[in-house]
Amino acid sequence: MSVLSWSFNLGGRGFYHSAFGLSGARETISISGLRDASLKIALSIQKCYPQPIIAVDSDYSFELVLDKINSLEKLCQKILESSYQTVS
Repeated sequence: MSVLSWSFNLGGRGFYHSAFGLSGARETISISGLRDASLKIALSIQKCYPQPIIAVDSDYSFELVLDKINSLEKLCQKILESSYQTVS
């Protein structure tokens, strides 16, 4: 897996650290964290990818199809609503 890691300031709201990984077969993308920056990265990738992407957290407490989620607020709402089910 190739991994990129970075720290950045997101709009003056403090420093964030995140890591982005891509599996060798390019079948799995891994993004660390559930803060705004990490979730925005996931939404940005979905915008550029022609197939639906499924997001799952490391505890498998949610599984979300990202292609119909168009805002950070909506993604956060779906995460809170989800409980071990696929939500689209």
